[in-house]
Amino acid sequence: MRVPRMTTRRYMVAVAVFAVAMGGFVAVRDVWQYFVSLDRQIYYAGMEVTDRWLDQIGNEVEAMPQALELTEEGRRAMGELRRTAALWHRQREYHAAMVRKYRYVARFPWLPVEPDPPEPQ
Repeated sequence: MRVPRMTTRRYMVAVAVFAVAMGGFVAVRDVWQYFVSLDRQIYYAGMEVTDRWLDQIGNEVEAMPQALELTEEGRRAMGELRRTAALWHRQREYHAAMVRKYRYVARFPWLPVEPDPPEPQ
């Protein structure tokens, strides 16, 4: 059996088929990136709302009068509450930044995405 000769027309068809396949791959990848970023944006938005609520509790703890006569155990508990409130505040800022990041990624899915920074401890 004789192998068909590659003419200019056949090369053009081969290049067109390859271009359509690559365009489809890129389009599917961008749509996938869009939906993944929307999912992460929703997750971090929920976390931010929770952290905002916890941050309000932390602000109320900070607003408690310092003139209360507390036992040693009470002072330790207040110190722990203050440290926890500071963590809630850092987490709220982190989750707000992640919402902004993934909102941007959803808007421009063809741009590269940097890895997420570690969550505050």
